[in-house]
Amino acid sequence: MKRFTHGQENNEGNKPIDTDEETLKEKTTTFGIAIPGKAEFRKLDVGTYEWVMDMREAGDKLVDGSLSVVFYNDQTIKRIENHLVTYQKVRDVQMKSEKDAYNEILAGGFLQAMDDRQIENVKINHVETGYHLDSKGFYQPVYVFHGAVNGMERTIYIPGI
Repeated sequence: MKRFTHGQENNEGNKPIDTDEETLKEKTTTFGIAIPGKAEFRKLDVGTYEWVMDMREAGDKLVDGSLSVVFYNDQTIKRIENHLVTYQKVRDVQMKSEKDAYNEILAGGFLQAMDDRQIENVKINHVETGYHLDSKGFYQPVYVFHGAVNGMERTIYIPGI
């Protein structure tokens, strides 16, 4: 995380005010920050805004996290909290098929905290691909299965490679 706070943030007369996204993007470039084009923009409070990237692909990079700013009546940003993390793609890999991942679930090949109860039934409602941080600090592709195990809502992650 990178945090910047201008020393005159709380001086008399300095108050957060609202502005538009384009103005904020322009102002952040003076700090060497470029807002990714696919970032979701939202207002949090008067003069306080945030861009969010939820594991979004941007070219050959993966971006995750958020960046928040506070804009003031003197037309400056006096507070920035940068929690954006950019991961560089290492290489392309062939993912196993969704069917193979599903067959792993049928074979019981997933971790499930179920207080030692026997798994009696699994119902899958939806599947999507995502990423999971491995023990070496690399994001690996995963299949994310949403559904229920023994009638209880669960999310099951199956490695994609």
